[in-house]
Amino acid sequence: MSKASIIQTQPTRIFSFERVYPYSAFQVLWMCVPILLVFVLIYVYVVGAGFHLGPVSLLFLLYFGTVAGLVRIFSKQVQIWFDASCMYVQLGQALPQCYAKADIVGFYSYDYATQAPALKSSKICIHFYLRNGQKIMLNDSDYRRSVDESSQIILKKFLQTAQRELNFLSVRQRYKHYADGVYWYSDASRDID
Repeated sequence: MSKASIIQTQPTRIFSFERVYPYSAFQVLWMCVPILLVFVLIYVYVVGAGFHLGPVSLLFLLYFGTVAGLVRIFSKQVQIWFDASCMYVQLGQALPQCYAKADIVGFYSYDYATQAPALKSSKICIHFYLRNGQKIMLNDSDYRRSVDESSQIILKKFLQTAQRELNFLSVRQRYKHYADGVYWYSDASRDID
């Protein structure tokens, strides 16, 4: 399960998230499709061209396990903090990247403050959009349905801090490719088209 924590420093808070997949879902396809082709070739080589439920089930189980394992391998610990003019994002042990607050157009995120049981989430799903078209994707690498209350509280604090530091409001515009409970946060004067 992904874990989130806050490290208190002066003068800003550092939000630390573990097992975060910092790539888009489309980049996962570049990994999934070749692996699927390899598993299909293994199936045809071992079993032949016919359909046999047992070997197909076993290979799909191995395929999904392989993809889930690779997503976990490529997941990183992410630390995010703010100062007066920048947002810093550090992926793993790499040097932190500085993004000017004025260049951040907005971000999509779950509403971690919701009280609706069906929409409660402790999954990390935060996508920052920059003026130059770059995106900072932070996705949870765990596939779970249960809600971790401590992680949800930390994500709620992060959401409130990001809104305050970036002077963003929830526009309540749901992103069409996500489930319910994901909202666009931005300043209307810097909104994307």
